[in-house]
Amino acid sequence: MKTSYIRDFKHNYLVIHDDRVISDDYEIRMLGRNRIEGLLSCDMRMINGEGFLYYDISSKHVMKSVFSEEIIGFEMIRALFISLIGLCSRMEKYLLYDDGLILDPEYIYYDIESKEFSFLYYKSDQSGKPGVLFEFLTEHLDNDDFSAVEAVYQMYDMSKRSYYALDEILRWFQDEYLDEGKETAVEDKDKDKMLPILSKSSDENDSKNMEYSEWEDKLIMEQQGVSGKNKKGLLRKIWEFLFRKEDDNEQNDFFEEYYDEPASYGPDNDNGENNTVFIPWVENSEHKLYGLGKGNKTHIDLSSVPVTIGKMRGAADIILNDESVSRLHAKLMRTGSRFFLLDLNSTNGSFKNGVRLSPNEKVVIEPGDEIGFGKLKFIYR
Repeated sequence: MKTSYIRDFKHNYLVIHDDRVISDDYEIRMLGRNRIEGLLSCDMRMINGEGFLYYDISSKHVMKSVFSEEIIGFEMIRALFISLIGLCSRMEKYLLYDDGLILDPEYIYYDIESKEFSFLYYKSDQSGKPGVLFEFLTEHLDNDDFSAVEAVYQMYDMSKRSYYALDEILRWFQDEYLDEGKETAVEDKDKDKMLPILSKSSDENDSKNMEYSEWEDKLIMEQQGVSGKNKKGLLRKIWEFLFRKEDDNEQNDFFEEYYDEPASYGPDNDNGENNTVFIPWVENSEHKLYGLGKGNKTHIDLSSVPVTIGKMRGAADIILNDESVSRLHAKLMRTGSRFFLLDLNSTNGSFKNGVRLSPNEKVVIEPGDEIGFGKLKFIYR
């Protein structure tokens, strides 16, 4: 599935080239002629004899970007799957089914103001496969929230079976957590029993050396009356996630990430007298964005990235009170010695040296670059 991003006068679009627009494809017609709550609205367009699907993503933000630095608890899991359950029910009225949903956080969108999720419907080899979503959720779970851990790992385990259906997973979630009379979270008095076991920060050194069978017995013993859903497959998943051994490749990844600049340039010299050690420019920079132009006295410190830029208090880290800035406009981040600018599907665009980024595009920034958020301009030093 090849995607691109395009902006016209007032809208941002996720665009997919698909010649089924030319044919009389039922699903394409249903998407183009109906607006289904919870799905990205879709327009069919013909350009130079080729078909394109334009999905409107205006004022929405990619789930992967919004939650990349967040800890996800049960309430957010609950909101996400309530959205999916309701959407699947509405789609059936149009003979559209869950095997057409792209359940990848890269293509799930979130409105930070309404707190609503929107999903992409497009039949491809990526559709109907929630594994990527569950992997993302496990990486960002609040390990102290037992209901969140239990729900996600149980659904993840179900999704990895040879024959599974998404509606089966959704029905399980609804039966366990949404029907009246079902507990939706561990009570405080019971949660206290779980913290020493499930928290990565509590007794971690002792737990890492614990054998699985010993850990399982201890967990079940201390969980008496808490859940009653202690299935061995689920427990092993949680154990592997919390106490897995460090990957041997992690050290190599560390060096690749943090030592990606060469130590010196120029020919080798045996006695070393003529060698000049290269100090990367970024090491001498202040790592700050300085406002340019009249009235823009804002300085943005990048010493503790990632930071989000926007005008919505409570959502953005750096607040820019300007009408051209979106609620969540952009994100600044660092990998190793490189700094990056990521546009968060902003209305008026993010810019590097006068060139506008595509929605959700990420670029490297270097000292001396001019960075723009809407009408506001900054110099990176």
